[in-house]
Amino acid sequence: MNVIFETCRRLVGYSTVLIAVISFSPFEIRSQVRGPKVVSQPQFNLSPDASAAGIDGLIGVSLTIDKTGKVKKVVIHGGPGWPCKDSSPPSQIDVVREEVKKQLMATTFGPSLQDGKPKEVDASLQFAVGEAYRRAVSEEEAKRRAASDLKVVDAGIINGRAIRLAKPVDRGMYGIVTVGVTIDEQGNVSHAGAVNGHPFLQQSARDAACNSKFSPTVLHGKPVKVTGIIMYKFSRN
Repeated sequence: MNVIFETCRRLVGYSTVLIAVISFSPFEIRSQVRGPKVVSQPQFNLSPDASAAGIDGLIGVSLTIDKTGKVKKVVIHGGPGWPCKDSSPPSQIDVVREEVKKQLMATTFGPSLQDGKPKEVDASLQFAVGEAYRRAVSEEEAKRRAASDLKVVDAGIINGRAIRLAKPVDRGMYGIVTVGVTIDEQGNVSHAGAVNGHPFLQQSARDAACNSKFSPTVLHGKPVKVTGIIMYKFSRN
């Protein structure tokens, strides 16, 4: 199984929809207006080679859903991550991205309605694979249990929490890169992958994230892992 989650902005109609983690359903979109809702979705499994390479995390995706609920276009923006001990992306990264794209193209939605009429919509979302999916499901289940059972904390944007926020190498370009990270119990960034941003800036941002340092997070007296987002802004000199 897979899960898609985080905020999904409907570009047609100017409304915001939420893709929520559902334990027994791949994903679901909910909105104050009637937005796209999943009708069917193929099973997605990370390959053994990709798992062995440590590929894991969020994939930034944009897709266009037509009036009938069919996905007509998928664009992969970045991600997922891989272990910081490996500076270069493993060869399986492109394979995983292509499989995610195929999986989304094969997903069908109910028509999205605005004022009672079917509308074509563009959505930006994040697709979780590997451990990130399992963590997302675990966190959803943990919300139903006591908070003390939580083993991994999702901290959102964590730039301000860094003891040392390493600066990326200046590439002579400007833009913003979003890097999804996992921080271990000692405060070290153990896993990182650029989710969005210009492709020429993603590697520099990931390298900087891997070299950053955070204070350990303690929950109910026990150190825990933290997942979060580091935002890097590249500016023109």
